[in-house]
Amino acid sequence: MRVKKAGLRLEAGKNVQIVDPEDDDRFTETWTAYYKLKAREGVTPDIAKAMIRKHNSLIGVMLLQRGDADGMICGVASNYDSQLHYVEQVIGLKKEAQTFAAMNVLMLPTQTLFVCDTHVNENPTAEQIADMTIQAADEVKRFGVVPHGQGSSDPG
Repeated sequence: MRVKKAGLRLEAGKNVQIVDPEDDDRFTETWTAYYKLKAREGVTPDIAKAMIRKHNSLIGVMLLQRGDADGMICGVASNYDSQLHYVEQVIGLKKEAQTFAAMNVLMLPTQTLFVCDTHVNENPTAEQIADMTIQAADEVKRFGVVPHGQGSSDPG
């Protein structure tokens, strides 16, 4: 229902897997992994189970961390900061990255646009912008797109 409402071209079982937190074979493995990650910070097995059942963004991040997912769509029902918190505590930054950033993809009829960091850094430094640009360019390449700046004087 949400996929249709958002106008996405996703088909369950074909190009996307839907995870039902109430009925997933990986539930025990996922809450156990979260418990092991956070036990030294006071998370008990019962808290880990409750967190994995309740927080969809945490489920997605844990599945990414475990290698069970390639990506996750989030941000529709809660604020970005709470979702980034789970990414930071479970996955963290890439070794070569200096700062967190978000990248949005706009799939328009005539082109696909990638817009970097409209959510995370309110007033990024020049160094953060450079770091985010490098990281975004690498991700855009994963989509088979050659990155280039729209507003630049470079036509390429």
